[in-house]
Amino acid sequence: MINIDKSYYDQNGYLIIAGKNILSLKNEIKASLREMALTILINYYSPDIYEIVKNKSFDEILDYCISVENNNEISKVFYELFTSNMTLNGLAVNRLFQDISRQLGLNYPVPSTMPLIRIDRPKDETYLVPAHQDFWSSMNCLNSVTYWFSLVDLSPELGFLKVVPGSHKLGPLPMRFHKKENPYILKNNLDLSFIDVNLKEDELLVFSQLLVHKSGKNVSEKTRISIQVRHNDLTNLNPVSSSYVVNPSSTTSDLQKKWLEKSNDET
Repeated sequence: MINIDKSYYDQNGYLIIAGKNILSLKNEIKASLREMALTILINYYSPDIYEIVKNKSFDEILDYCISVENNNEISKVFYELFTSNMTLNGLAVNRLFQDISRQLGLNYPVPSTMPLIRIDRPKDETYLVPAHQDFWSSMNCLNSVTYWFSLVDLSPELGFLKVVPGSHKLGPLPMRFHKKENPYILKNNLDLSFIDVNLKEDELLVFSQLLVHKSGKNVSEKTRISIQVRHNDLTNLNPVSSSYVVNPSSTTSDLQKKWLEKSNDET
């Protein structure tokens, strides 16, 4: 069990936690996603690409595929299918995160979303997330938390997550529509001082979902891959409801619609 500094968290709204088990967890996730990426490549893309990357590391596989793809056709499939990875989804009930959440004051941690993965391509600004609060993802738990960590070594060129220490004390802030790729951001341009969070390979970040934060720009030639795990507190929900439901993907919905149309034509 990792002992945390709750007083620092209460004051600043975030905490960096280190441990060998964190590094082991990251390596387990990377190994599982690497196997999944290779399976996708050998079954759905050119065997030539598979032969080139089959002995490469997880992040090297992504870097190569992104460098040779057109219109994100490979990394888009990676992004969509990685969310179904069993090791990644297992983070929703991971004991490490449950223990930390309880130490942070969540009496009964429950997932506020399923675990998420971000793939920030080199020099991409389309999906760059401006200042926001993760509270938007649940809207019903004021002491909800987010766990964030990278699966690659961070650098100023790759871009750090940026946070505003103490901003969680402002409470839920007004939001506005931004754009399709990043729908909702802070409504007002607040005068806030952001700091970079530079995590080492054996570290993760946990922060209040009320903490104001934003993505750093990836100006490198490599891909930034990060994971988010989010918890609500079952004893502090208002309204008393889950903050997410499991829905079929847009692909499945489209196929269902086409199947119904075909079924109607056959009668």
